[in-house]
Amino acid sequence: MKKVIAVAVILAVLGLTLAFAAEATKPAPTPKAFDKDQAVGTKVTCPVDDKEFVIAKDTIKEQYPATNGKWYYFDTKECKAKFDADPAKYAVK
Repeated sequence: MKKVIAVAVILAVLGLTLAFAAEATKPAPTPKAFDKDQAVGTKVTCPVDDKEFVIAKDTIKEQYPATNGKWYYFDTKECKAKFDADPAKYAVK
């Protein structure tokens, strides 16, 4: 019986260790706002629809004074229009 309990404890500890290790290896979320303009090729997230994409030459971007001068990048014109209509809703806090 003691062996069964010891094996169960070891398996539980091993399972927790693996769970924490898996969580630690998750990549950090891609930012939605930046303090400075980003270069073409940078991976970003649209603040409106949460889609990740890579900045291209024609990516829609804007610096917003109302958000402490943060730069935002949008994957569509519609997302930028939604952001412009209600920046407080989409701005990074």
